[in-house]
Formats: sequence, structure tokens, C-alpha cells
Amino acid sequence: MSQPKPVRGALAPLASGSCGLAIAFSAAFLSIALCDHNPAYPQQEAGRPANEYISLRTAEKGEDIRNILNVIAKQAGINVLIDKSVAGRVPIAFKDLLYENALREVAKLKNADVVRDGNIFMIGNEKKLAEMMNRSISPVAQQQGTGEISFPDASSFLSMRTAASGEDIRLVLKTLAINAGKELLFDKSVCGKITVALRDVDFESAVRDISYVNGLDIRKVDGKYLVGAENNLSGNIDMKNFSSEVPGVSLKVDIPARAGASAGAPLPPPLPLRVSFVAGCENKKTAVMSLSGKTFILSAGVAEETSVFKVLEVNDNGVRIFDAQTGRERVIAIQ
Repeated sequence: MSQPKPVRGALAPLASGSCGLAIAFSAAFLSIALCDHNPAYPQQEAGRPANEYISLRTAEKGEDIRNILNVIAKQAGINVLIDKSVAGRVPIAFKDLLYENALREVAKLKNADVVRDGNIFMIGNEKKLAEMMNRSISPVAQQQGTGEISFPDASSFLSMRTAASGEDIRLVLKTLAINAGKELLFDKSVCGKITVALRDVDFESAVRDISYVNGLDIRKVDGKYLVGAENNLSGNIDMKNFSSEVPGVSLKVDIPARAGASAGAPLPPPLPLRVSFVAGCENKKTAVMSLSGKTFILSAGVAEETSVFKVLEVNDNGVRIFDAQTGRERVIAIQ
């Protein structure tokens, strides 16, 4: 007996067959398909861009749900934040599904829901997200005053994309704050990983929604952004409970700097630097890099404290550095 075909508007079992042109992501087991229209399916709404409709098929063994959600977001050009509880493999197949419905249907497979806040889609526990969204009457609640926030200039909008496996939420928040020139502190309840795919989002919206999707609260007090548990942000706030420190973040490498090899000697190997992710806006981008078990948050023109390396340029794809070990410039792609 043949398997049913994927149906627009709902998930369907995996079916055999092929269609049109496919763009492959993270190897052959996952693809977003740009298929020729099949008359068996309802026509797309007139005026909607083609990229807002998603066709997707995984292998029968399934694919990491975070990869699936990230691929949908990338194809549709939308912003997503994924809670750490949304994890595991799922098999899926659907055709010409509007991106927002696609996100919701995929999330349902792990008993998660999607809450939309402006141009950001938060994916996690429905009850937790709804509670956090309803807690404050303003985007960032103030300890005093109305809490109204002025809309920022478009040039200050931030973008960030982490790996599907996620990054330390403290590192994500700290990087956004450094890039935006803001002071942000968090309490001990801020921990774990979050998967982020944001483009052209203002700082306060990004921090607020990253906090909410993790069940955390946020306040702005005396110009400082505080993220943490609700009980630490109620009444008289004790600033001793908050810090900006992230374990492992450093400005110094514990290896001796070398200006390069002497004449006739073989060149030393390049520094084993890894670029985790890049965050930034039109005027400034910041890279999160790791070396020798330490993490560095650096912008273009900034050198590591002992000058073992210097960041020359940061873009959406990676970082160009000067490596003092080899005495040469090189480009490191996001890994």
C-alpha cells in the first residue's frame, strides 16, 4: 500500500516520490524544496512571497527538531528563539505550508507552541510563554515610571544566529549587550542554552524575548538591564544578586605569543581559534570566539590582551584575524 502524500496545512507521513528543485541543508537528510506547483494542493494566496510557503521532508529516521525550525526560519527570513526544552528528532513531510503554520505544526510534535511577539517567534512551553508575555505592560518593565521605550534607529538593530545546538544564554545576552553598548546583569537562575536566529531586531526586544522564552523576567533599573527570576526582580531589588560575569570569558590566552618563525624554520601551526557566532548591527559586529578553553567577545580592531591575535574584520560569515603565531592574516568561518 502506498503512503499518503503530504498535505498542505497539516503534517503527513513520509512519502516516496520527488519534486522540482531542492535546496539541501546540513547534508542530504534535510531539504527545503522549491517545488513545481501540484494542482492537487490549494493555490497559494495571491501577493504572498513564494518563500513564505515551505515544503520540507526529512528521512524516515527524522532530524533534530532545532535544525528543522532553523531551516524554516532561514527560508522564510524570520526571527526565532527556541527554548532548551524543545529537543529531539522528528520525521516530517509537508508541502506548501505557510511558514507560521509550519513552525506551529513542527513544534506540536514536541508538545511545544509558538508565541509571536512582533517579528520574533518564540518556541517553547505555551503556558510559560503566555505567562511571561502577560506579566509586564511594557516591553521592558521599569522599576519606576511608565516603562515606555523609545523606538530605536534602524541602524542599531541587531542580528544573531547561533548553531542549532544552542549557546549559553549568558554568553548570548552578554554579547548582545556589548555590541549594543548596554549594561546587562543576570542572576544565578540564568543558565542553560538557547538557539537564536534573529535579524534586524532592537536590543530590548531581543533581550526581553530571549528572557521570556527561558521563563526569566527582565527589568530596567537606573539604565541597567536586569535578567533573572521573578522573585529577585520584585520589590526592593538587591543588586548583589546580579553579575555580568560569564564563566570562561576572558581577554587573555594562556600561551606565549610568538611573532612568527625564524628564517629556515617551519611555520608554527595557526591558533586553533573557533568562531561560535556573530552578533551585531549595521555599524558594528561582535564575534564570540574560543581558544584554549576560554571565550572571547571581540569586535573589529580589538586584540586579545597579549596580542596573540587581533580581530581585523567581523561579518555575518566569520572573522578575519591577524594570527601572531604565524605572522599572517586568515579568515575563520563560523563553526
